Amino acid sequence: MAVRHEGFTAEQKVEMVVRFLQSGKPVREFCRQHGIPENEFVRWRKRFLRGARDAFRIGEISADKYLQRISCLEAKVERLELENVSLRLVIRYLKDSEG
Repeated sequence: MAVRHEGFTAEQKVEMVVRFLQSGKPVREFCRQHGIPENEFVRWRKRFLRGARDAFRIGEISADKYLQRISCLEAKVERLELENVSLRLVIRYLKDSEG
């Protein structure tokens, strides 16, 4: 059964990659059977495997430390955004004072 590759949801992509891994078929054959362009499917598979690898890495640190790291990075982004606004105001002031 051929399936159109346009509009696959993330869940459908995961399901297709898992089916492929379980099938033991060559990529070309699997893609042909499911109507998926081979190069697109290879990108899905790479992202899937990278995500699995990252999930195991995250699992090596505690959830609390992970959430703490996210909070720290969010605070840093906020500080940098404020700094950006301040610098833009300084630039505007300097341009206005020149003219």
